[in-house]
Formats: sequence, structure tokens, C-alpha cells
Amino acid sequence: MSRPPHEPVVDYFRTAILWIGRTCLGRNRLLPLDHVLRVRHRLKCMFHGEDLLVPLNLVFSSHRFHGRVPALVHLLRDVPLGTWAVDQCGVELIWQRLDKARPRVICEFGSGATTLVFARWLKHAGIPHGVCISIDQSADEASNTRLRLESAGLSAFASVHHVPVDADTRFAFDAPHLAALFEGRPIDFVFVDGPAGASGCRLSTLPMLEGWLAERGVWMLHDALRDGELEVVQAWTANRRFALDGIYATGTGLAIGNWCK
Repeated sequence: MSRPPHEPVVDYFRTAILWIGRTCLGRNRLLPLDHVLRVRHRLKCMFHGEDLLVPLNLVFSSHRFHGRVPALVHLLRDVPLGTWAVDQCGVELIWQRLDKARPRVICEFGSGATTLVFARWLKHAGIPHGVCISIDQSADEASNTRLRLESAGLSAFASVHHVPVDADTRFAFDAPHLAALFEGRPIDFVFVDGPAGASGCRLSTLPMLEGWLAERGVWMLHDALRDGELEVVQAWTANRRFALDGIYATGTGLAIGNWCK
């Protein structure tokens, strides 16, 4: 198969370097932020362009889930992973973190495969009054996710809401809107995989939930190896309000952290 014209040989060479590094480190290992930034700096000395830590998606994309979580094999059988959505290893890492944190109220920015994962985990874990509240900038994507939830019998565990973005591709929220969504329920798990847009457009997602967060909780950020998301991680953790546990070098990157009031 010939390579696409927009993927020059140098991108395959860079991807090979990243693949070797990930194989040696292991995709289940949390990397500290300073390590990730050092690797990016070294790559910038060798290559030009943006998002140098993200390999070509041929490394991690798949057309179905065949991982080590039996509860998800049938559910994600026709769900593409790793192109725009979280990759298979990322799905497993999210499931493991859910098992550890056992959240009751999950807030998700950007609906899709992970919405199904969160809803399935809530059903599997039997969390009383557990719910995933998913927010999507696309009305079509929100509708598609609702249909998938309904088809899987998971509508009782997740609700999907269309919220448009403003001129800066940031969610156009106000306090009454947020209050109506969460109905006074404290959020103890936040997953950020949206909005899609300009670099840094996800910066406001976690801080905007400040008044609705539980005393302690877990946050995760997808695409954490992209330049824009690395800046978001640095901004969130700069004032020590949100702590970073580390970044998984799987797919386009998965950062995980916590907060404690």
C-alpha cells in the first residue's frame, strides 16, 4: 500500500522513534510532565512542525475493541478507536481508573466511545444514582451518542447535551446553564476530550466546573501529547489547584490528575 501524500517519509521515521520509545517505557507507565517536555524538546531538535509527540494514527487506530475488559468487547464492537477517540489502551486505563476512584458523577467534555465506557462502568459497578453528564459541541455527535446509549440499554446512566462553542471554540456556558445540568450533584470525575478547535480551547473546561466539584476527585485529559493540551496541563497545575499524576504515552496521550479542596 502506498503512503498518503500528506504523510512524508520523515513522519514515518518520527513515528518509528516514538513507537520504540513507547515499547521500551510501556504504555501503562505514568510519565512526569518534565520528562514529556524533555522528549519534545529533543524531537524539536530533529524535526520541524507541531505535535511532534503524536505518532501517525496507524500505530494505535482500530475498528473495534478487543482489549482486556470483557464488559466492553461487545459494546465497542463497531466503534472506531484511536483516530479521534481514545485508543484501546486508553480505554483500559480509563476503566482501571474508574475502578479505583469509583465516582458517582462523571462530567465529560466531548461525547462518543468514552460515553459508552462511562455508562457501562456505572452499570457494572452499581453506583447508587451514578450518572455521566456528557457535553458536546456537535448536535449530530450528541444525537449519535444518545442513539448508541439507547441501543446498548445504557440511557439511564448517561445524558448527552449539545452546547455550542463561541468564536474562540470554547463552550458557551453560563452559571445557570451549568447549575441546570448538574442539579446540585457534586462532580468527582472529569474527562476532557473536547471541544475540538483552536489550540488551547480546552483550557476553560475544568476550571469552569469549580463551583460544582466534589471535595476531591479525578480529572483526565485526552490528546495530552499535543502541544496545545500540554499547555493546558501546565496552566491547570500552575496554581496547584489541580495536581498532575502523570501522562500515559498511549494514542495521542492521556493525562491524569486529581484535586482536593
